Parts: sequence; C-alpha cells; structure tokens
Amino acid sequence: MTSSTAPLPTTGSELDDPRLHDVVEHLGGALADAGLPRLPARVFAALMAKEDGRLTSADLATLLEISPAGVSGGVRYLTSCG
Repeated sequence: MTSSTAPLPTTGSELDDPRLHDVVEHLGGALADAGLPRLPARVFAALMAKEDGRLTSADLATLLEISPAGVSGGVRYLTSCG
C-alpha cells in the first residue's frame, strides 16, 4: 500500500498522525458549515475517521485537543440528535 491509501491510524500514539487531524478538521468543518455546532461536528468527524466508529473519551480528548467535559458535551449533543 502507498502512503496515500494507507488506513488512517486511530489508536495510541498514532492519534498524533497529521493525516488523521486533517481528515477530522476538514470533515468537522464541512459538518459545521452545514449547520452542526463545531464541537459536536469535530467529535462526529473523529468517530467517522475510525473504521469501526469507536474511540474512547480519552482518545477523543487527545485527538481533538479538548477537555473531557467538551467530549461529554459533544457526545451528549450528538446523542440527542439520534
């Protein structure tokens, strides 16, 4: 596989990969432009970047550089949307 087609890393120290940050920020920005609040949009984008759609709250906080309370608020908002 070439680096352009390699899967995005989403575990451990691989959360520091700039490609993952780029995907999350671009998708999160597009969702925010479409009307979703910015923080929940970034949380949703981070989950979408993971093949199985799973990240711990600690992983989300690390990846998005937000507080645990920010993660909780973003997830709560997304849950309320169904």
